[in-house]
Order: sequence, then structure tokens, then C-alpha cells
Amino acid sequence: MIRDTIKWLLFPGINLHARLRYRVLPQFLPVPKDPDASVLDAGCGNGMLTYQAYRKGYRAVGISIKADEIARNKRLFNNHLGIPEARLSFMEPLNKR
Repeated sequence: MIRDTIKWLLFPGINLHARLRYRVLPQFLPVPKDPDASVLDAGCGNGMLTYQAYRKGYRAVGISIKADEIARNKRLFNNHLGIPEARLSFMEPLNKR
């Protein structure tokens, strides 16, 4: 889909602060010693930090109470980029209030 391709080319967006976080924060996330190590990104937003954890070698799970964020992230990362949900997944919390 053209929209997903454009979104990926601009990822994580045009916000300079977000772009800086996307580039710098992974330095503070160590490479996992255990291949089954997991990271939970609560309030995952556009999924940029969840994706960075996946790239480091973690099984990464992003959680958001916003269903549209979850749908967009699944479409971009799992469908468009083909990343398996077993390694990178997005979901809503079980008990949303």
C-alpha cells in the first residue's frame, strides 16, 4: 500500500524530538542475553520504541488503550514490513477502563 510505504519512509514522523528519541534511546537498551527476553512498551504510540527493542533482539510488545494506534502499528510493522507477531506485537490492555 502506498500510504504505508510513505509512512515508513517518514518513520517515526516529522517531529524532531521523536526522531531524536528514536535515534538515541536504543543506546540505553542492552542487547538481550536471553533469546526469549521481552520488552513491554506501555503507551506505545506509533511503536517506535517497541520497534527499536525488536531490532535489538527482544520479543517486543506494545500496548495502547487507543485501538487506532494498535491497528496502524500492526498494519505497518506486521503487515507492511512482514515482522512476525511472535517477535513484535501490539495489543490493547485486557482490562481497559
